[in-house]
Amino acid sequence: MDDRLDDLTRFPLTGSPYTDAANWSGMTEPDREFVRRILANYGKAIEAYLRTLISKDAPFDRFVAGDDDAISAEAKKGAKIFLGKGHCVGCHNQPLLSDDRFHVIGLHIDTSLSPHADPTEIGRAANQALICDPRVADGDFSVDGRFSDDRTTGRDGSFCQDAIPRGLWRTKGLRHVAETAPYFHDNSARTLEDVAEHYRKFFLVVSDPDGPGPAGPLLVLSEQDKRDIVAFLKLLD
Repeated sequence: MDDRLDDLTRFPLTGSPYTDAANWSGMTEPDREFVRRILANYGKAIEAYLRTLISKDAPFDRFVAGDDDAISAEAKKGAKIFLGKGHCVGCHNQPLLSDDRFHVIGLHIDTSLSPHADPTEIGRAANQALICDPRVADGDFSVDGRFSDDRTTGRDGSFCQDAIPRGLWRTKGLRHVAETAPYFHDNSARTLEDVAEHYRKFFLVVSDPDGPGPAGPLLVLSEQDKRDIVAFLKLLD
């Protein structure tokens, strides 16, 4: 660490353009630039490390590659449901088994299950005001900002102009999912069986998960179907 950062007069612990504008404005511009560069490099270093965490050779990968004995008969049934009537692959696709998009999944905060969760959370819509604050959206650390290594992605798109519905949550990848309990952003599902039960109930009453509301069952999962899906998910590690 640079010894200069030990000088808390020059670099106050709360100095930030987002949370403590007074301390931030009291810093010299070279010192502010020093902090910006540290933050940008920190983020890039973490991302570079995360890119080395490659998941491969799970039992399901071996099955796809042609090893018919790599997974159980129950897991094969689960994979068929996952790809077919369960509609799971509609959102959980691509190598990481996530489309990296946002969907309505019928999730409502239950503080009896998640005592530390915020019952007022509304999903992606809550992020719009924060992300689209001009200090963020037009700032140094946006995807098109001056510290970006690729300013041509267009990833911001029209997000700040769109009307974002309530209750949208990003699809999580399913690699190593059996090792990452509890589930959902609020940790309300303790097991994969709980996750399967959540979706069983959800799809019984809504035909279009991103639509305006209930319109009849999209699918009906039996208890055996749930067990088969869970058996399949446990082979993604």
